[in-house]
Amino acid sequence: MRQFANLEIRKDRQIVLYCRSGQRAGIAEAALRQAGYTNLLNGGGYSMLISHLN
Repeated sequence: MRQFANLEIRKDRQIVLYCRSGQRAGIAEAALRQAGYTNLLNGGGYSMLISHLN
């Protein structure tokens, strides 16, 4: 989380999270929400993300 905070991304900027299965993206989403980030999209697994974009 420290490395992410060092990027100085605004807490209202849209952030899309995804991983192979979606489980780690969910964990990351929860941690970012707890840190105050508000505009998060959990794309789930990679194949789910691709279907959202199409």
